[in-house]
Amino acid sequence: MALCQTTAGSRLADSFDAGDPAVAGSLQLVDGLRLEPLGDFWVAYSPLNGLTTLLNLQSAAILEMIADGARNLGALVRCLADSTGDDPERIAVMVRAHLPDLRDAGLLRLPSSGSATTGPG
Repeated sequence: MALCQTTAGSRLADSFDAGDPAVAGSLQLVDGLRLEPLGDFWVAYSPLNGLTTLLNLQSAAILEMIADGARNLGALVRCLADSTGDDPERIAVMVRAHLPDLRDAGLLRLPSSGSATTGPG
């Protein structure tokens, strides 16, 4: 069963995507990504770079919502706000802060980059 049902054309979804070219468009997980709980944290394995990354609950929730169908920033914010009851504006700030780190860890493809990167090194 889906955690979040996304609806194209939602005013809330559209408002978070508008004017933000860094995250406008489709968010995609790296093919073969594995996400598993580990105590109070989560671990994610990226076959893109062969690394395993320790994640906090927020980062794991972002990846889970994307896996479950939230394909743009607006849908992702709406899904997280619906599931937590938190303010969508506050969620949007948190998501925007986490997305580049998830991309740099090789876990996520952002529309502006066209592909995931393996980060420094």
